[in-house]
Amino acid sequence: MNVRTSWTKANPRRRFLSCPNYGSVQRCNMFHFIDDELPNQYYKDLVYQLHLQGTRNGNENHISEHEDTQNELLKIMEDLSIKKSKLKVYDRVVMCLVVIVFCLVIVAAFVA
Repeated sequence: MNVRTSWTKANPRRRFLSCPNYGSVQRCNMFHFIDDELPNQYYKDLVYQLHLQGTRNGNENHISEHEDTQNELLKIMEDLSIKKSKLKVYDRVVMCLVVIVFCLVIVAAFVA
């Protein structure tokens, strides 16, 4: 498996695992994304446009700014992923508390 980076408009700067024959005639078209998808189309378009600007401009400053912006975006994506994980945990805790309260109400109804 090879790690590659997608630069399509639908999945800009999204890393994925690909078949070793990816890009050749013998490819199997098997791939799996490693990175989470960007949260909405606005961010996808922004990253894609920055990529296009960086590839069109040979100017070192533009490329450096482009890389800085992309690094910021990656940090935001990582933060978003962490927050999503925390929300999943919080959802489970809340669901457990709801079940416990429900059980206590049922027990109290039978005791009374």
